[in-house]
Amino acid sequence: MPWRCPACQTQIRHSETEAMPRPAVIYRCHICRLELVIDDEWQRLRVRPFVDPASDRPDNRSRG
Repeated sequence: MPWRCPACQTQIRHSETEAMPRPAVIYRCHICRLELVIDDEWQRLRVRPFVDPASDRPDNRSRG
């Protein structure tokens, strides 16, 4: 089963020996450049949360 970016539906390149994405690995969509991680609950790739590197907390700039 091919893995797909949840944003653009592009197939994500990975090792043919991996049946599922690994939890500790960050994958990247080569089209939209989003970082993707496995969602353990749903067993699907999701966009990695944006983190403010200065505080290690989610970046809230997009909230009004």
